[in-house]
Amino acid sequence: EWAHELAEKTEQIKTGNLTEWERIGNAYRLEITDQRALIEDLVDEDGLAQEVNLESFCAAVKAWIEGIPDRP
Repeated sequence: EWAHELAEKTEQIKTGNLTEWERIGNAYRLEITDQRALIEDLVDEDGLAQEVNLESFCAAVKAWIEGIPDRP
């Protein structure tokens, strides 16, 4: 479910229907814009944020979805 929602939001950003999107989890923060995805660790104060361009992020999300087994 989460992977598909993420793919939907990134597609909306790519098409201009959203300018940015953010999700805050219990240990991370994800921010997506038309240029990049930024992942911040909210637990480790010394941890560096990770940034990737939007196309690389979309490819990773697609690979994640392809790796999810179909439900019976």
